Amino acid sequence: MQRRYNLAERIIDNRDLAALSQWLKKNPRLTQGELTKKLEQRWAGWIGTKYAVFCNSGSSANLLAAYAILMSGKLQNKKVIVPSVGWATTIAPFIQFGFEPIMCGADADTFALDAAHLEELLKRHHASTVVLVQVLGVPAHMDLLSRLKKTYNFLLVEDACAALGARYGAKKVGAFGDLATFSFYFGHQLSTIEGGMVNTNNKDLYNALRMLRSHGWGKDLDSKTRAKFMKKHSIDAWHEPFTFFVPGFNVRSTDLNAFLGLRQMKKANKISSIRQHVCFPRAISVCTLFGTNRTENLIILFLTGCTVVASFCQTMNHL
Repeated sequence: MQRRYNLAERIIDNRDLAALSQWLKKNPRLTQGELTKKLEQRWAGWIGTKYAVFCNSGSSANLLAAYAILMSGKLQNKKVIVPSVGWATTIAPFIQFGFEPIMCGADADTFALDAAHLEELLKRHHASTVVLVQVLGVPAHMDLLSRLKKTYNFLLVEDACAALGARYGAKKVGAFGDLATFSFYFGHQLSTIEGGMVNTNNKDLYNALRMLRSHGWGKDLDSKTRAKFMKKHSIDAWHEPFTFFVPGFNVRSTDLNAFLGLRQMKKANKISSIRQHVCFPRAISVCTLFGTNRTENLIILFLTGCTVVASFCQTMNHL
């Protein structure tokens, strides 16, 4: 008898739904508000960064990250090295914003950027930006990539949309890049139904992300930062509430999604632990990377053995 396994199961359980129902009966604010701020603070602390910005999807998180880099003033050029294994909307925003994408081969162990090929491309193209995907919860060789970042001084965007909770050494993925993106889609390790997050340690990038998320508005900025923008652009108090400092988007999420996110945060460590130590242990043991903790988002990949995926990666490297 042939068995069929679901690609993903819902992480939002009946207790979450009951709590959500009770919360909704209190007639709370549903649009972005205090619960969003609370989720951002908790998520930043859990990942190990100073700041986090909640939005409506992982794809929107990548969109915000790409445009924040573009308006940062930190780019020497618009060349961006991108992975050959990833998701369409990891790369799409950079194409949409006029970057020149340069494809890097995949590492056969992690399916992420191949460090040797990356260095070759950096020497040849001097790209200002590198996009790394932590593929399906498998951490990349971050010691090698961190050394390259220090040597070649590029901005690193870490797409960890499918790697929530994975670690490399003592650090969670998402804490290595100048910017890191996450997704809380239905099929991922944690879910807010739809949702995304951008993490950073850079205050300027953080402020850019908050404005870009909401039309280019300055209202999400702290009062001190907002005052600086008002002074810079000669905006008086009368006009300030409806001043848009940058050309932005509307990719906000809601406090309803944030409510679910806060519920999910209570289970985050448990879910990560289960994925690392229980899910298909024999298959994972074949592919073990020492010094890493994986939170595989698609364990089914490993049922046919890592050699199949490794062969695919090696083929991609020769294209």
